[in-house]
Amino acid sequence: MLFGADATVSAVILWKTHLGLLAPVVASLSCLLSLILVTAVLVVGVHRRNARNGETGSKNLFVGAASLGLFATAFTGLAAFALTHHHNSYLELAASAIPLSDIQPEQKRLVVEPIRRRTANSREYGVLTATAAATPLSPSLYAPQTFVEKKAIESMIAKLTRYADIDFQYAEKQQAALTDFRDKMSRLDPVYLRSWDQNRSAQDAAEQSLNQKEHEWLESSISLYKFADTHLGETSLVGGELKFTTDALKAEFINRRDQSKTQYQSWQEQFQSLAAHQQETRAKLGLQ
Repeated sequence: MLFGADATVSAVILWKTHLGLLAPVVASLSCLLSLILVTAVLVVGVHRRNARNGETGSKNLFVGAASLGLFATAFTGLAAFALTHHHNSYLELAASAIPLSDIQPEQKRLVVEPIRRRTANSREYGVLTATAAATPLSPSLYAPQTFVEKKAIESMIAKLTRYADIDFQYAEKQQAALTDFRDKMSRLDPVYLRSWDQNRSAQDAAEQSLNQKEHEWLESSISLYKFADTHLGETSLVGGELKFTTDALKAEFINRRDQSKTQYQSWQEQFQSLAAHQQETRAKLGLQ
């Protein structure tokens, strides 16, 4: 019974370490504290049962319980460090100059391949975004003067679409790398793939949500500028402010603009959160 309880605690903590929720040192300390509590409860329970039955408690029970607890803690610590080292080894191998064809066994090669593809995609994306940032929108997005001339409206729509396409194409390339990996690994080792998918589920969901938010923002922004284009004869720029021929038109414009701004803010907040999480993960893995 004691061994079963200790093993259960170790298994739970190891799984959290495997998912990256616990660092190895934290895992060992968590295991030790948890096992102390679990073992104490079980020992007290056995002692009380013996007392009710008129039996004398054995010192071997306490010695054995302590030994099992220490063994489980040691095992958890070693296994946790092994899991972390195993994960880092893939990243180190991916960053090496070893040709993909020379990496064995095949399972390891399949894991390294998407890491290299996605890293190459990120480098290319970094160059494209840096180039785009070097020529910022001028006038800026939502600036009043961008809503009162047809040429300015068409220019803004074209620029927004071009900049967003950089993100969308990058997301497609990253997803393609994962899709190819899943297809190959499903044939080689479906059990490993299930574990890998569980480990990545939160990350995948966050990336898909971010991509969806950007699509929604782009759609609302283009809709806003097309709305302005439709009502060019009813909108003017006076003293740097937009003036509308009717209050209803003004209210509709403001509603569409505010919706676009809100979606932009939501997208940027999630982007910053995901970027910070990835930066923290890289730091923990020593990839800074």
